Amino acid sequence: METTDKQFFLTFTGVTAILIIIAVLVLIIANWIGHHAGEDRVSQAQIQLSNDRIKPVGQVNLKSQPVTAVAEDPTTIVAVAASTESNSLAVVDAGEKAYSGICQSCHATGIADAPIVGDISDWGKRLESGKEKLYQSVIQGLGTMPAKGGNPSLSEEEVKAAVDYMIAASQ
Repeated sequence: METTDKQFFLTFTGVTAILIIIAVLVLIIANWIGHHAGEDRVSQAQIQLSNDRIKPVGQVNLKSQPVTAVAEDPTTIVAVAASTESNSLAVVDAGEKAYSGICQSCHATGIADAPIVGDISDWGKRLESGKEKLYQSVIQGLGTMPAKGGNPSLSEEEVKAAVDYMIAASQ
């Protein structure tokens, strides 16, 4: 029995040694290839494209840090620290900016039965009870629409301007 044990031990040791030598050779070759492959580095343009593809598509708006500016790109909201004097949008066309910033997320597609901008029949039903009632519904929230469309930093004037913008764009 001792001979078979010795033979097994020698075979096992030999196979293990061969596997370790192969592993070391693979690591050396991989390191050598990796070192030489560094010449094909990724360009800064490729890195920027990759970063653009994985950047966040939105952000959380807190009442303590209201959104006070809306980016030119309607899919991007830029948060700017609110001054103590004013929480209003500093833009010429507040209605369009407010719509582009928050309202379009539902009113462009009709999510949750929101009237679609451009569809006068949707807006006509809501205008039957008067513009003031429509303003109040938007300011206070109605059904699945939160108050001020989900942006508590909007002033009532900005909300009304956004409603007026959507109505005008639907006629």
